[in-house]
Amino acid sequence: MKLDFPSEFFAGNRQKLKDELSVKPQLYFANGLLQKGVDSAYQFHQDANFWYLTGIDDPDLVLVLDTVGDFIILPKRSDYQNTFEGTIDQQALIKCSGVSSVLTFEIGFQKLSRLLVAEKQVATIKPLGTYLETYGMYTNPARQQLIKRIRAANKNIVISDISLDLARLRMIKQAMRSGQLAQQLI
Repeated sequence: MKLDFPSEFFAGNRQKLKDELSVKPQLYFANGLLQKGVDSAYQFHQDANFWYLTGIDDPDLVLVLDTVGDFIILPKRSDYQNTFEGTIDQQALIKCSGVSSVLTFEIGFQKLSRLLVAEKQVATIKPLGTYLETYGMYTNPARQQLIKRIRAANKNIVISDISLDLARLRMIKQAMRSGQLAQQLI
């Protein structure tokens, strides 16, 4: 049984994080697709932190939380992707996450770059190394790509790792209201 969470759930998670952390802006990257074959990818699994903040299961999105407003940046997509996978439904992203501003790749990264140039510090989840020996696996490169983009916009910006702060917030579970749960079980 899959329970659908209302957008208010994710908006509440974002608000708790904003209230807890003083560093703005905050950037979160969805996991990217990983190649399985020449033109196929492994089954996609979203980054748990990104899902906690948005409820979105689409790859390669960027969530920006800032005092002037939150927004999601869509990934750059090829004609091949749009033809065979379809275009990204921006209204569905808004409905699911409660983030009212969804920007194209070009416009979104222009806005983010302007924002980062004026900042001394940014908060995100710092990437782990490429390979995790303890677990015998490679990491998803999405976070490393985001760090490269941050550095390209402002090479002097301080990047604060907020992974422990986010983990602490995620440990405290909130119950869905009984009416919401009852409606989904019918």
